[in-house]
Amino acid sequence: MVIPTYNRCRLLMRAVRSALAQTIGDVEVIVVDDGSTDGTVEMLHQQQDPCLRYAERAHQGACAARNAGMLLAKGRYIAFLDSDDVWHENKLERQVAQLERSGADVVFCAFLRHDEAAGHTERCPAEDEKEQRIEAARLLSGNIVSTQTLLGRADCMKQVRFDERLPRMQDWDFAIRLAQGYHLRYFPEVLVDTYLQPDSISAKPELGLEAMRLLCSKYRHELETSMPGTLTMLGAIRRFAEQCGEDCVRDYWQALSPRRDWRDNCRLLKGSASAMLHGLRRSPGKDDTP
Repeated sequence: MVIPTYNRCRLLMRAVRSALAQTIGDVEVIVVDDGSTDGTVEMLHQQQDPCLRYAERAHQGACAARNAGMLLAKGRYIAFLDSDDVWHENKLERQVAQLERSGADVVFCAFLRHDEAAGHTERCPAEDEKEQRIEAARLLSGNIVSTQTLLGRADCMKQVRFDERLPRMQDWDFAIRLAQGYHLRYFPEVLVDTYLQPDSISAKPELGLEAMRLLCSKYRHELETSMPGTLTMLGAIRRFAEQCGEDCVRDYWQALSPRRDWRDNCRLLKGSASAMLHGLRRSPGKDDTP
């Protein structure tokens, strides 16, 4: 299993302990330090557990750290855990059994997302998601996969790898490409707890906007035949753009295609007009300047 970390010294060992405490035997835990400056490296040097390995690298982001960890992994299976999250102790045992019983290449589970500042916890995905094979077309219309919930055959995972250009949405992109090439299956059992941190990249809308635009470009061909996916991604772009004080008219225009039904192109044109009007309403008038 691979744990990327960057300046999470105070939380990292909680994640590591949950990985080392797994009920399945012969566990390999690889912590990839992505250039931390908060004492993480010194703390890792003090650990003596033979199942724990660590690697140091210059800061290149979580995707690069996960890819580096996958290359170091020697086991039959690969799973991921973020350094501020926790696995239930039977997570790997349950998922290996599910993988082998179903014949899937990769499986993922449900998780609880804890926003401790807001005092709020939610289950993801929702309760109505049943056990099923997840196709790429389903994921284009909305992500239900989090990196920490995945477990897959090592030879499959290493063939896909994480897109290091993406500042966010890496789990979404990784899951889409897994589903394009392999049997990806969901089991609705909660086996992971994730925790929203104040300095999380999810609190930076500019990174979300950049990532969503990259995804729209990357999956342009697939989205031309998936209007639900197009609207999902454009909706996310619009939300991030509004948080950043930007407009997203060009994004709607770029989604137009002769391969779409004319009615779908009309919906995109209406969306661009709506985005333009919203931008005009938000722009300060002459009398609004300080």
